[in-house]
Amino acid sequence: MDLIQHYTSETESEPETQSEGDKDFPIKSDVSEGEDNERDHQTSIPPPLPNIEIYSQLYQQNMSKTVSVTFGYLPWKPPFAAIRNIERACLRTISKIPLLSNNYKFVSTHKDTSRLVKQHITVFPGVGLSTPDTRLVADKIFENIAKLEVPKSMIVNVGGGSDPLSQILNKQRKAIRFQTVDYLKLARGFTDDRLFLLIYVKHTADSIRYANELTNTCRRTLEDNGYLQNNGKIPSSSYHVSICTGYLKKAMLSQKDIAEVNKQLQNITIPELADFSFDVEEFCCTGSNKAIYSHRLLPYT
Repeated sequence: MDLIQHYTSETESEPETQSEGDKDFPIKSDVSEGEDNERDHQTSIPPPLPNIEIYSQLYQQNMSKTVSVTFGYLPWKPPFAAIRNIERACLRTISKIPLLSNNYKFVSTHKDTSRLVKQHITVFPGVGLSTPDTRLVADKIFENIAKLEVPKSMIVNVGGGSDPLSQILNKQRKAIRFQTVDYLKLARGFTDDRLFLLIYVKHTADSIRYANELTNTCRRTLEDNGYLQNNGKIPSSSYHVSICTGYLKKAMLSQKDIAEVNKQLQNITIPELADFSFDVEEFCCTGSNKAIYSHRLLPYT
């Protein structure tokens, strides 16, 4: 049973009362031999992130002019109705697990007004740069990922419509489709006072290959061009969405508690996530002064 000990979603922050520059928490995982859950053959999860300085911490440093930062991600933008249904399902699941419902207050990620970036899939985590020109760095990354071939099995047509107005307002275009597993995972941050409910991507052979190529291309671009501060390195990234954040209100969960909760979660199927897919059209990098640069991954036609 995988136990995710430490987790980062690069722009997490406390609800309402917490400033945008507060810290978040990277992933660190203990992996045990063997897995007794039959779902494991359906999904391939890349190795979790080792401990790193996370985006919001680096962003705070950037605001004090000590370093520039960036992180790369895929926006997670299913229809609002789907997000609302998934959020309700998560809260319903939390209510079934007293260790969670009694000790933490969970807030949906998309309702966190202090987030620079809402729900997303991290391709590479927040890193300090050796140059203040984040636009230059983003453009170089975009240039290299444009050379990647997207597997045909992942390409879908979205948008369009039967009437002229729909075709204008919602132009038909190509997108990249991913699927998710139908259960949640629990992760905890370094300060131990915050939990995260995660939805992992359910990878196929094509999607895991493309995900690895995307992350590795970003890594090579940053490392080979000397863009990383102090010759830093970029760790691997697991493809997941942080759907809810839990804030401590009573007793802090131990690692044993989290392991027990994850066993329960993996046995609770979320109907709203069964056969759930989402489409990605762009890759984004954050920049200075809250800038967000984006690049279409596929041409419109």
